[in-house]
Amino acid sequence: MGLRPGPGLSISLPAQRGATLEEALKHKVVDFRAQTIESVLEQLDLAGAEARRVSPNWAEDLVRFLTNPIVSSLLMTVGMLGIFLEIRTPGFGVPGGLGIGSLAPFFWGHWLVQLAGWEELLLVGSGLVLLVLEVFVIPGFGVAGALGIAALLGGLSLSLFGAGASWEFILKAAGRVVFSLLLALVASLALLRFLPRLPFGRRLILETGLLAGAGGGSAAESDSNWLGKNGTAVSPLRPAGIAEIEGGRVDVVSDGELIEPGAPVVVTRVDGNRIVVRRHRLPAERG
Repeated sequence: MGLRPGPGLSISLPAQRGATLEEALKHKVVDFRAQTIESVLEQLDLAGAEARRVSPNWAEDLVRFLTNPIVSSLLMTVGMLGIFLEIRTPGFGVPGGLGIGSLAPFFWGHWLVQLAGWEELLLVGSGLVLLVLEVFVIPGFGVAGALGIAALLGGLSLSLFGAGASWEFILKAAGRVVFSLLLALVASLALLRFLPRLPFGRRLILETGLLAGAGGGSAAESDSNWLGKNGTAVSPLRPAGIAEIEGGRVDVVSDGELIEPGAPVVVTRVDGNRIVVRRHRLPAERG
């Protein structure tokens, strides 16, 4: 609507509760009552004025769509699902692209309506860094993991409400974030369990189930084929980790030493479902 009331002028339109409206008029909370916009113009001595109705453009509709509670919660869930899967399967790929591709429109929409800013982005980024450190550098759930989860919760929650929000609204926003993170975590665990069974799943998720017999005895024939093969460590081997061998990602265990990412390795033995590797030293290094 092109008409805006001046300072200090209050207008009451219909669709309000009758008792509340009467009390507002009685206590001078509003100046007058009007049934239509034409009545408003008459009360303001603007009966001949032209009222222009302004419709939202496509950009406003897009931002309204992205900040819708259901859509924003879905973007958070899919974004964190992709991030969790990418952390579990190092190497930038489909899960990481899906995660970033979902979180980007989430923050873009909330940025435009001035709900999210650099502070929220830094909190979420710091949380992801702390989680990566917890998984790859200092394994075992500890301070870094707890701080990472807290930073994620804080950054995403602050992106859902602005200044002056009531405690009830703040708690609802935090609840949406907690629900999205839990849903993403459960979904990631389910995908890590079942996706390797699909024809294309082994390319995305490493299969960690027992490939040998139930008793963990002799190695399966498919695992025995790795014996003597050379590869490269993809993640730190402390001692367990991931190595790339002949173009495929394999769960491996070092023979006791710490092996950094990018170091050449060779498969020395296969014990049950464990593929054991050691650092492959070149002749110059041995000397």
